[in-house]
Amino acid sequence: MSMLKSAPVPYFTVDRNFKILNRSKLAMTTFAPVDNFLDVVDTFSKEKAKKYLRTEYIVKDDWVKKLCDCTAFFVL
Repeated sequence: MSMLKSAPVPYFTVDRNFKILNRSKLAMTTFAPVDNFLDVVDTFSKEKAKKYLRTEYIVKDDWVKKLCDCTAFFVL
């Protein structure tokens, strides 16, 4: 995960309840320090974010499975 911490874009990894498990350094400085991803999503986009992040995708690449043991890997 350390190489992702310095990614040039803000990212979050979240669990099924949208609890933030990890975030990049840029996400730490760009967004308020919150525990739940939905707290950084605007009011009108929360339902869309929930629907998108609850969609399950089949991960075929082993490196992705090793990289992110989470429900969603979200790059903003």
